[in-house]
Amino acid sequence: MPDAAARPRLVFHLSAWDGPSKATLIQGLVRDPVTREYFITQADNVAGQASQNLVIRRHLQNLSYADSQTVRRGGHGSSVGIENDGGTRIWLGHDQHGVGRFPYQTGPNEFERVSCLPDGDVSVHRDVICVRTGNRFRGYRLPDAKAGRTTQLFDFTIPRWGKRFQGHSVVAQSTDSGLVCVHRDVATKAASRAVAFSFNGVKTAEIDTTKMGDEAEGFLVEETKDGTPTVWVVKRTGPQDPKRRTVAATLWLGDLPVAEMAAVDPTMDIKAVFALFGAPKALKVSSTVKAATKGYVSRYTHYVQKWLIALGYYKAKDDGRWGSVTQTAFDTFRRNIKPSWPEKDCVGVPGITSLTLLRNAAVKATGKDQLEVVP
Repeated sequence: MPDAAARPRLVFHLSAWDGPSKATLIQGLVRDPVTREYFITQADNVAGQASQNLVIRRHLQNLSYADSQTVRRGGHGSSVGIENDGGTRIWLGHDQHGVGRFPYQTGPNEFERVSCLPDGDVSVHRDVICVRTGNRFRGYRLPDAKAGRTTQLFDFTIPRWGKRFQGHSVVAQSTDSGLVCVHRDVATKAASRAVAFSFNGVKTAEIDTTKMGDEAEGFLVEETKDGTPTVWVVKRTGPQDPKRRTVAATLWLGDLPVAEMAAVDPTMDIKAVFALFGAPKALKVSSTVKAATKGYVSRYTHYVQKWLIALGYYKAKDDGRWGSVTQTAFDTFRRNIKPSWPEKDCVGVPGITSLTLLRNAAVKATGKDQLEVVP
């Protein structure tokens, strides 16, 4: 990616904001696809109140400030969705009411919960809504969700990385394909990174966003005149003084689709897998199976645990002992393989294909084999 200074930028000056909440913490930026107005979200900490209020501020096409709405106990607002359904509709995961939407024009008193969706942070683009719960991202067909039906389009879990989550956005290139972009602080106010994943959970693009501003604040997704989706990385910048603070969006992906990395495909012949990714340095299936069934310490189990840790599935110590925690983590990985495997193939002792896919996914995620030998 060219230097950020050479990329197009949008800068929103916040000195015009009104009311007591003008200095609260900025969380994200979205744009109405019809009116082309921008909406900046803030988390407003209220003394004596466990849940935060969510402040949403509207900016016109020329980036000037217009007005605001406050959603009482609306949550942190790291990710919200926006659509135009006869008017601007804001989607959010409300701390009390769950996932739903409300018309910006009339305010959050008309919040409509969509009970068929799980709780979590949300983003919306075209006919897709993405719900984030921890490191798990689930996509659904938006028109069906509004009608009370759940049509799931994807479900994957990404590895843990960075210090804290700072926003996600779904980019729908079609109902079946697109990106989920995730912005995180690696070190708060010191380093940040933006990563894009395909709908099958494969990482397709990544940039260091540290020099683009202060704190990571998600993404702005919009479309060019010909309908091509573009993605801007959003950062808060400027000093604490609200008269000088700004929100800056820097163009990241202006020419979607991004070429995807080679997908993990369990239907591929095992020799073809080895030809594509290289044969594992250590993959002794018989020893791994014995360790899994008999419970003794094995360096091959240590390898599996290392791979699961690299992908964010395993949170315990890599002690080389195959127990229930390792088994559950391995089964969860198998359920996330795309295209989906039959349930009977997602449980039980490991096999050569699933072990190879695990190792290959870990190598792709980390760039190294994670195979330090433990006696």
